[in-house]
Amino acid sequence: MGRTTSLQVWPRAENLRGQIGQFLRRSLEVQGVLHAPPHDQWRVEQRICEARWLMIVLALVAVPFIPFLEPARLRLFAVVGVATLYNLLLHLLIRTRTFPFLRRGYVSMVADLILTIVTVVVSGGLHSPLFVAFFPLVVVIGLRFGAIGSFAGSALITLLLLAAMALGMPGGTWPQAVLQLGFLWITSVATGVLADTLGRTRYALAEQLRRARALHAAAQRPSASLSLEEVLQGVAEEARGLVEASYSLVVYAPEENAPHVHLVGAQGGMVNPLRRLADTLASRLRQDPAQCSVLAEEVTEGVVPHVAAVALSAQERVVGCLAVARQKERPFDRIDAEALTAFARSASLALQNAQFYQDLQARMEELRQTQAQLVQSAKLAAIGELAAQVAHEINNPLGGILLQLGLLLEDGTDPAVKESLQAIEQEVLRARGIVSNLLDFARQSEPGIAPVGLNELVASAVALSRHRAALQRVETVEQYDPALTTIEADGNQLKQVWLNIVTNALDVMPHGGTLTVATQRRGAYAVVTVRDTGPGMSPEVQARIFEPFFTTKGAVSGTGLGLAVSHGIVARHGGRIEVETAPGKGATFAVWLPVTQPKKGRSHVT
Repeated sequence: MGRTTSLQVWPRAENLRGQIGQFLRRSLEVQGVLHAPPHDQWRVEQRICEARWLMIVLALVAVPFIPFLEPARLRLFAVVGVATLYNLLLHLLIRTRTFPFLRRGYVSMVADLILTIVTVVVSGGLHSPLFVAFFPLVVVIGLRFGAIGSFAGSALITLLLLAAMALGMPGGTWPQAVLQLGFLWITSVATGVLADTLGRTRYALAEQLRRARALHAAAQRPSASLSLEEVLQGVAEEARGLVEASYSLVVYAPEENAPHVHLVGAQGGMVNPLRRLADTLASRLRQDPAQCSVLAEEVTEGVVPHVAAVALSAQERVVGCLAVARQKERPFDRIDAEALTAFARSASLALQNAQFYQDLQARMEELRQTQAQLVQSAKLAAIGELAAQVAHEINNPLGGILLQLGLLLEDGTDPAVKESLQAIEQEVLRARGIVSNLLDFARQSEPGIAPVGLNELVASAVALSRHRAALQRVETVEQYDPALTTIEADGNQLKQVWLNIVTNALDVMPHGGTLTVATQRRGAYAVVTVRDTGPGMSPEVQARIFEPFFTTKGAVSGTGLGLAVSHGIVARHGGRIEVETAPGKGATFAVWLPVTQPKKGRSHVT
């Protein structure tokens, strides 16, 4: 069984019966007899009826002037009368469209042949001047039904005339009959060949127009979307429909990363045999543009009989492959290959536009995130400046209150009053702690940079919370990267960051859970992740966790400054804090810190 690719077309042998059947079918199809719209067929029959009326009128006018014997003239008028009644009946049936089989013209053509033969027989046989009526009749049959109809009409005329001569038809000899019928057959053959040539040309033009419309429609659909997946789906489906294939495959790999693969198979749940071609093409696609068609033939050998494949190119670079396959139908011809090649150009452009749109969306998302971070930083800076002013104004009165409380407590006051004074002192100290945190948050001084062991620093912060974790039945998992030795940072400030994040994690797991702390080196950054199994956060809460005074712990246990202060410390180190969370799925805080700091920020501490 032959195979086809986009470069070669191998003919498939057909048996003799199939060739004959195909010839007969195409000979009729090119004339539109089998597939013409019924309305057109009825219209042709109506025009033939009108032409038949014209012939009857001409016969009535010409017969009196032709030198016939009187009996022959009377027989001719009788035949003309029969033809008039026949044409009138046929005209009425065509107008009412009572019998659908009449629209194909087979019955009327046979009746016309019989009437013409009777006319020739009654008017003198082969010597009759009306013998010439066979020639336009054969031409009409040939133009309408092609070579097959023309041959059939000539054969029927020959058989009936020979039968009439054998029965004693007067006029003419056998040599004369052979000569006149020979000219009739020559006219029949010439008309049939010409009709078939014209019909096949019309058929080819119609097929080319259909393919051009199909190609235009196929090229439009992938361009109607900017989603890469939808474009891949459209390219695969339209390619299969364009060349009437059973399966299609699109491999699109514009970059070195994992390629996009899309397969479309025949209905019925059949496995696409081109699937095995996808992995091979993805790895060898850019080596040679011809690899697309060559690999398609090699990989699918023995799996599908007919395969065609073309490369998808963008900016003179191969970025993919489009392959189609047929299971049992005819092989792909050169017209299929050219249509697939033309479609591949439009498909490549649509895929490239979709890729550009996807990249643009990714860049816009990065820009939105960066803008959100800038807005957050500006918001924190403004709040920090305001908080510093308020904190200084509050700190001085608090210092005076504590001084007076100390003097009162030193006096021998009543025990009940002393207990109240101590409670007041605790709350004032708590208020001063909040003010101190405000000042730390607002302070924009550069950290004291020195080489510190990050693993040891994180481990010491976790150790301070291990006792509380045990009381809450929280399992602590520590995973430190041994390759991560030291970074340049302010150890005391970073320890405060770890304590704030770990404390928050323990706060959301009061009845047990798992706390995972890990360090990892990622390029020029050291990443510390703290993951809890708590209830997680909603998007609304996540958007505000770094705002000062925002807390979900209540007015007693939380001040809302821990993460705000931590955010400022990490930002002054040139890093960032990323949060991944969802309701019911816990939260993960990832702190990114540069391993080394710029020289202007270093002040080595000894």
